[in-house]
Amino acid sequence: SPNDNSPIPPFANSPKSSVFPVSPLRLFTYSPNTGVTLVELIIVIAIIGIIALFATIDTGWFQRDARVTEARDRLLADVEDAKLKSLAQVPHGIFVQDGNAASYTVRRLVDADNDFVRDAAEATTTLSTVTLQTGMRIQLTGLTSGNELWFDRKGIPRTDTWAATVNATFRVWYDDNGDSAYTAGEQTKTISVNQDGRIQYE
Repeated sequence: SPNDNSPIPPFANSPKSSVFPVSPLRLFTYSPNTGVTLVELIIVIAIIGIIALFATIDTGWFQRDARVTEARDRLLADVEDAKLKSLAQVPHGIFVQDGNAASYTVRRLVDADNDFVRDAAEATTTLSTVTLQTGMRIQLTGLTSGNELWFDRKGIPRTDTWAATVNATFRVWYDDNGDSAYTAGEQTKTISVNQDGRIQYE
């Protein structure tokens, strides 16, 4: 009103004025008078390229690799635990049912004569059975006989007949083609135990 002595706010007489001399939206808004700038075109092409890159990435590869790594880590913990318990208690071992199994078991020797050697007549006790996730397989190679890896009182790897091993290898892999056999190119991790009982993994 005419009698109102309150100060006039800035830009009150200019309704279209703004604190910004140029609206930020105009930087990316097409106008018949301005057209599309080279910078805007480069930004759009870059965004499209990034979207296309993510669309072509095989995310399933990362999921399979995570499964293989998880299974390897669990098996590694069981192998190391079997060796430690063999040193401190009675022989422990890992049993893989066949060449390309979907599970394995951890066993303990019922050492009836307390000689820390697995005799033919002595039984074993299953401590745990580990079933791998769908699509996963495990195999044990490098043994002179059987499909069991044991550790003696000194931590030396043995077979089920208590023969010494040269280099036992556990392989865990994701069976892409479903043939239950390892094929070159399939995601895999290994654990090796040499003749001295040294455990290595990749």
